[in-house]
Amino acid sequence: MAELVRTVNFAETFAALRLGESVEFSVAEFTESSVRANASRYCKGKNIKLSVSALRGTGVIKVTRKS
Repeated sequence: MAELVRTVNFAETFAALRLGESVEFSVAEFTESSVRANASRYCKGKNIKLSVSALRGTGVIKVTRKS
């Protein structure tokens, strides 16, 4: 049986966020550390702050643009 793999362009996703907006990723598809690493890489050298949070039991990783 083939496994469906979803690809996400994190840079485009983060660039589309406006101040105060957020995007959610499923922990079934991505690890918290991979989302944090991509958010950190995206913010480097830019005047942008992204907050990454994962609440246990929800199965969701949330990225919010703070500035």
